[in-house]
Amino acid sequence: MKLVIVSYYDDNFGDMLIRVCFRQLFSVVLKNLGLPESSYCFEEMHLKAPMEEKTEKLDGADAVFFAGGGLFGLSYLGFAGPMEEILALCDERQIPVVFSSMGVNNMSASPEDTAQLSAILRHSCIRAISVRENRELFLSYAPERQDTIRQVCDPVVWAKYIFDISRAPSGGRPRIGINVVRGGLFEANGYGWKLGEELAYLQQLGEELERRGTDYLFYTNGSFLDNQALKQFSHTCGISPEHLRYVRTSGELVETIASLDAVAAIRMHSSILSYAFGIPAVNLVWNEKIPCFYEAIGCPDRVIAMEDLQGGLLPEALAGQVLEKLSGIMETECEPDPEYLLTLYRFLFDTAGELFGKQGDG
Repeated sequence: MKLVIVSYYDDNFGDMLIRVCFRQLFSVVLKNLGLPESSYCFEEMHLKAPMEEKTEKLDGADAVFFAGGGLFGLSYLGFAGPMEEILALCDERQIPVVFSSMGVNNMSASPEDTAQLSAILRHSCIRAISVRENRELFLSYAPERQDTIRQVCDPVVWAKYIFDISRAPSGGRPRIGINVVRGGLFEANGYGWKLGEELAYLQQLGEELERRGTDYLFYTNGSFLDNQALKQFSHTCGISPEHLRYVRTSGELVETIASLDAVAAIRMHSSILSYAFGIPAVNLVWNEKIPCFYEAIGCPDRVIAMEDLQGGLLPEALAGQVLEKLSGIMETECEPDPEYLLTLYRFLFDTAGELFGKQGDG
């Protein structure tokens, strides 16, 4: 069997980890369904691949699995068009499609936008859907699927097992990870912060941790533009090299977060990886997917809404709020809930079993 895995990925290793973790977990599912490795092959396809490449990779495919992420978005990333192309090709070839761990972001959604997403979900090739967040919003796009859309975790929640890395806290002084992102991320998502405000926030965090005698590490999720922001910050504020980490592979990102004792996150997959390793984290909310994740893991109080900034909250005050929240949860039990991890496994096991006529051992 030829199984096509569709995902969106770039130099943000959080997005790349979705594909990596999905593929490895799906391999376990197929093994437990009794399918030997010799009976199938994976073909990976970028969501935004050229049409010619999409056509070539879908030729002879037995099933298509979307690996997850915020692909049902109405943001500047423009996923709806490429997704429509893939589904139209699958309709023509009668290839069953499974949406797994999908995210829904409806920033500034117009009626035309929502109509487009609803049309996508009406394709006859779609056999099963699971979402990692915003299930109620997703159901508003596909009310006819009310009883079949399942809520599951993001594949990266499985990272500890996929990468077989044990948590390795720094020992001695606790080490706080401070996530750095590109200038413009907040603006692109409808918030007023420019790079200058972000850098002031980062500087305040570092200075306050110095005063407290707490170790810290400024790191990125690997994006080139995130790394450029970190370089500018370190040059402007004179940050010592031992407090900097420029992540250059998905494995480095996993290892970096596994080495921390707590995380002040901005990108959501910093929080997801922290959760995977049982590390307490607090996340600034620049996109609605972030509070959805924290609601799903039962920690809705571990986010700080950026809306407060519109009322004049200064970067210094925001840094104080982040550290106050981190201080309050540092000793809290944060081990991931096995039942939450199994939501995705069970969805894939049930769906693949039905598609391929297998029952397996569960």
